[in-house]
Amino acid sequence: MLGVVAGLVVAAVAVGLPPDAGGWYAKILQPGLLIAGGLLAWWVAPMYRGDMRRVFLLLGAFLILYSLVIIEPLVDATRDGLGGNFLRGLPADQILIYCLLFIACRSVLKVIGLTRLHAFGWAMVTAAALLGASIVVYGIPAVQDALDARVEMGILYLLIRIFDALVLTLLIPVVALYLQNARAKYQESATFAFIGVGVIASLILAYLYELAKGSTLTEIAGTEFQAGSLLDAM
Repeated sequence: MLGVVAGLVVAAVAVGLPPDAGGWYAKILQPGLLIAGGLLAWWVAPMYRGDMRRVFLLLGAFLILYSLVIIEPLVDATRDGLGGNFLRGLPADQILIYCLLFIACRSVLKVIGLTRLHAFGWAMVTAAALLGASIVVYGIPAVQDALDARVEMGILYLLIRIFDALVLTLLIPVVALYLQNARAKYQESATFAFIGVGVIASLILAYLYELAKGSTLTEIAGTEFQAGSLLDAM
């Protein structure tokens, strides 16, 4: 509960600050919170054994590597250093980051077992799969435009949407199963649940915002991402 309240306060400050201050706030807080989450995941990892220890190690690596992609000075320096190879390297980087999350999900399913999922959980999986398909389909025109302009950019844009859709479809049953099983055994880990729900919420809210705006996230990000905007708060 304290984490939820803290998250709401952080989000409120992002949109409450003047544009100049809000932009700097978002640029520092977004990667900073991801790094903090990654370090905390590594901190709790030794408290577990076997597959669950591996889960927290993988989640920590996922959060920290994901944070590096949104640190503007680091991205600019990498772009300058790689030149024309920058866009060719980004898909490989995205695949690595998402693979860490997918392997973590697989480890949780290995511990609990997908067959234990209740009817409500399957309904959530179905809804997530439909939303994921909508995310990919809605982005097809933008992918085509990006492919016409530069093939690497179009491929990257498509990969991100596909991976996000897969994360939604896979992570929702994983979190649902984990909470269901943990509650049954009185061993719920708020840390894992909080990380999982946070990743799911960040994806769902961003794409719902895209649908509500009637534009693409690429266009929206150019004016609203890390600018102290409602998108940053979400």
